[in-house]
Amino acid sequence: MGADRRLLGLLGGERDPGVDVAEAAATGGCGELADFHHRPSYTGDGATSYVNLGFVPATHGVNCTGTNQRIGAYECTNISNTGRSAGAFDASTRVLSLLNRNATNMAGHLNHLGVSIALTLADSRGLKVVSRAGGGTAVLSYDRGVRLADAVAAAPGSGAPTSSLFALARNNAGTPDLFRAASLGFVVVGGPLSDAQGLAQYNAVQAWATSVGAQV
Repeated sequence: MGADRRLLGLLGGERDPGVDVAEAAATGGCGELADFHHRPSYTGDGATSYVNLGFVPATHGVNCTGTNQRIGAYECTNISNTGRSAGAFDASTRVLSLLNRNATNMAGHLNHLGVSIALTLADSRGLKVVSRAGGGTAVLSYDRGVRLADAVAAAPGSGAPTSSLFALARNNAGTPDLFRAASLGFVVVGGPLSDAQGLAQYNAVQAWATSVGAQV
């Protein structure tokens, strides 16, 4: 997958709902999902269902660290409820999570208190991304490869979460919470990318989504 980013999981390749895909996260490549069957997405019920991606940022992260973080999620249906598209949380300064859209905004948590992206979004579908580099306070956000208005993080920490990343919920130090009733097809984490690299990644994800009938 290259040194710029680390693929966590294609939820379109689950064996069964709720499966632990630690083996895929540990190896860092979708090639390890070759024996999984394809499904366009996995839909959470917003109450109990989630997917443990098995990726622990503090342990498995290479380019994704406590000071350089990027997380993206591809939702296949437009919803406006709360929860987390994907997330891991130890404390307010050890957190990595993304909410594609609540009633109006997308929100990212990159080792700091939550930041709602200033530009109001009308649609949760497609690849949404938040990114932070060099331990700074600037939070960059992207909707379908297009950079939105930057936000400012409050007093970010420098340690990566020690809880594994969940999809369609947040891993709150071992306990799932903030469930999201969304149809989710793809989750990715890694280090920051340039705007051009982010657009190229979106185009690749969109091509994959089209190939399995999950494009939006």
